[in-house]
Amino acid sequence: MRKSVFVGGMLAAVLLVASTSHAQERVPVYLQNGAGADGFTDPSKARTDSLKDLAKQLRDSKVVRITDTPAESVVTLEVLARETHRDVTLMWGAQNKSGLTVRLTAGDYTTEFSAESGSHGLLTGYGDAAKKIVKQFESWVKANHDRLSASALAAQR
Repeated sequence: MRKSVFVGGMLAAVLLVASTSHAQERVPVYLQNGAGADGFTDPSKARTDSLKDLAKQLRDSKVVRITDTPAESVVTLEVLARETHRDVTLMWGAQNKSGLTVRLTAGDYTTEFSAESGSHGLLTGYGDAAKKIVKQFESWVKANHDRLSASALAAQR
């Protein structure tokens, strides 16, 4: 009896580890700031700074991991633009809001994410906009995880 309980417990543990390892598989992502595969560099310090903001937000992600080259990645995030505009409300007066737009590319699929920093002087700046982009991106990755797996992408090529 104890032996069968022990074997059953071990089998359950193996299944738990197997299912957990699949859930912990992080999708490789490459971050790009406008410098294309043609080798040209991006002169925009603003886009480079936003790229750093995204990298900082993704550093401890349990969903994705940053790669050094596009060849190692399944998804590319490219910073397209960032801007600041002044928003005036009756209650809070004039507030600066920072916006960020990125393009996601996975194989032949592309889409864009945009986010704006908070208002009222709380959670403002490009860092907050990057945090919101990362939330959108991680949600997209979770929803598309099976298609993004290495074997699924290799089959599409």
